[in-house]
Amino acid sequence: MELRDLIKLNEAIKREFSPKTLRAFGLKHPFKPIKQLKIFLDKLDFKEASKVEESLNKGVNIAIFVSLIFGFITGVSLLKFGANGFVNISYFIFFASIIPLILGIVTIIYIFKKPSEIMLPSSFLQKIISYFSKSEIEISKDILYYFNLKSASLFSLFFSIGLLLALILVGIGSDLPFKWSTTANISESALYNFLKALSAPIPSIEPPAIEVIKNSKHISSTPYYNPSNGQEHNIWWKFLIALTLFYGVFFRGVVYLIAKLKYHLFLNKKALEIGKELIDKFNTPLITTHNQTSSTPTLKKETPNIKHTNQIKDIDAALGWAMDEEKILLLKDKINFSFPAIYSVGGLQSFAKDLEIIKSLKDKRVVLFVNSYEAPTLDFIDFLEELSKEAKEVVVYLVGAKEVKEKEYNIWAKKIASYNFKNVSIKGRDVS
Repeated sequence: MELRDLIKLNEAIKREFSPKTLRAFGLKHPFKPIKQLKIFLDKLDFKEASKVEESLNKGVNIAIFVSLIFGFITGVSLLKFGANGFVNISYFIFFASIIPLILGIVTIIYIFKKPSEIMLPSSFLQKIISYFSKSEIEISKDILYYFNLKSASLFSLFFSIGLLLALILVGIGSDLPFKWSTTANISESALYNFLKALSAPIPSIEPPAIEVIKNSKHISSTPYYNPSNGQEHNIWWKFLIALTLFYGVFFRGVVYLIAKLKYHLFLNKKALEIGKELIDKFNTPLITTHNQTSSTPTLKKETPNIKHTNQIKDIDAALGWAMDEEKILLLKDKINFSFPAIYSVGGLQSFAKDLEIIKSLKDKRVVLFVNSYEAPTLDFIDFLEELSKEAKEVVVYLVGAKEVKEKEYNIWAKKIASYNFKNVSIKGRDVS
């Protein structure tokens, strides 16, 4: 479920839809409620919803670009040689791993908390939405809360990607003179242990200069270390890339996916709450006030050569003469039959197409719905004749506007009886 769908849903519940239309939709789409709502809302033309979502996407895309550029500029700045001609790894490690780790953990904590005003005030974000979309549609604060978390995670991810690009572009093919420096009272062994703990989740990566920190006699006299000669060439550069990839890209990417999942789950939850009445109408059979019991009107005169039936069993397919699929589904719902296949025949459909359907029904038991208030036409009789040749059994099921009248029933029975079909029977029913 997307934000535009929720905006559409708020609009949809204000509109009046025919109960038959909603029930027919539910019969045509027998899916889980959230998927039913999604398909139903996709059919609604509500341009304001798309404008609001486009405005949000526009704002997010701008922020993503700014985050990427800011991360790249920060990375280049950190990698510029300092006053002593060296790159201080302490600052880069702070931005590449410490900040993403702390912010990621905080974000996850807030993801599973109840909505509150954090990171970006909802009222301010609402103004941004209104500015870009030129729309006054209000979005609830709890939705904006999860949207803020998702967006902030995405911005942080692209900041780290910018940092990584700077590290690759500046460091590739060059020999950056890395050293470490800090005003904090920390020993060389403590620094090493901290870096080792930081790199522990990364396979095959250990802090550089392990032996130097352990064995060098002069390392304690200065907090600087330059591994850019001999076999230690660019080892800090590779280590920083590994940290940035894991904490800045992978970890922040996972946090973003969690935030995005939570956002969409919350949208689904809100949609189910708001659209409960629609969902009920999708999936609840229509209740009518007139008699729904099976009935076959009594003929005033005996009609030979036609079987009158009340029992219909083991039907393989249902056909609707000059009826669309929705009406056939509604009839199926009302009479509580199970039809593996449903076809619309007659009407404006070509006879060639009807013949294709007939051929697919060879040796099948078929029920053929027809409106009793319409006179039996020659087209219908031609179709019934072809159908009776292929099908094992055909039940012509009369459907009234409100109920099947005795006069209508007699007209259809006499007409069909006059053609002496051996495997055709007729049934009347009070179905609108």
